[in-house]
Amino acid sequence: MKILNQRLTPKEASQLCARMKLATAVKLRLGEILGIEDDPKDDPLVCRLSNNLNAGQVITIDTVECKVLGLPSECYHHIELPPAKHPEPPVFYHLKSKDLKKGPIDWKTFERLIPTWALEDISVWHEGMSGWLPLDEIRSIIIRD
Repeated sequence: MKILNQRLTPKEASQLCARMKLATAVKLRLGEILGIEDDPKDDPLVCRLSNNLNAGQVITIDTVECKVLGLPSECYHHIELPPAKHPEPPVFYHLKSKDLKKGPIDWKTFERLIPTWALEDISVWHEGMSGWLPLDEIRSIIIRD
């Protein structure tokens, strides 16, 4: 059963935006590392590795041997990665109830607007996404309760 008119708190909106930006950066960087000529978001290997990374797994990519290896958790529990600057493509949104498409808007504006929207009424797209996705679906994919 789907709960209608569900909204995110400002804290949840901030978390959602941070993870959306990270997911985009990961796919683009994986495509670059793997030498993928086409759009990396459409590549099955990039998608699988991106999901592994988003699940907290660590991978190594040997570009000389053309191998991708996973590391067991005991090998990386002590590793700390420095924060990185991620690309922030402009965001577009579609308000379904009014059939209104808006954008581009920056991520700060997007993050501020999210708590004002019913999740099931908004679809989102930005560079790095294969198509428009409902915000409630994005939330369920990248924010684990």
